[in-house]
Amino acid sequence: MRPRGTATTARAGVVGVRIAYGALLLLVPRTALPTDAEDGVGTVVARVLGARHVAQGLGAAVLPRWVTPARSALVDATHAATMLGWAVLDARRRRQALVNAATACLLAVAEIRVAPA
Repeated sequence: MRPRGTATTARAGVVGVRIAYGALLLLVPRTALPTDAEDGVGTVVARVLGARHVAQGLGAAVLPRWVTPARSALVDATHAATMLGWAVLDARRRRQALVNAATACLLAVAEIRVAPA
């Protein structure tokens, strides 16, 4: 079992990474998530995803009893599954969807790792 301070610090790190990634998606979506320069839909999707990450991260920071690591991991796992479906259905945006799914999986694993026992 981890000491309480270590778990809190680890959770804060995951939340910080989530907020930073969300901010990147909002501010520079084509850099943060590979997308075709002509792809307006991909840019909008990246920004919406960025807003979700920022909101989820801020929620975890402000309301940690409600936005728990387990709930955050569930949201990320669900998001990864939908991105895999998008990758299958949309060849043009496959790379963007797969990068997005991989990132969501990494965040889900990180949330599970910092969850209290």
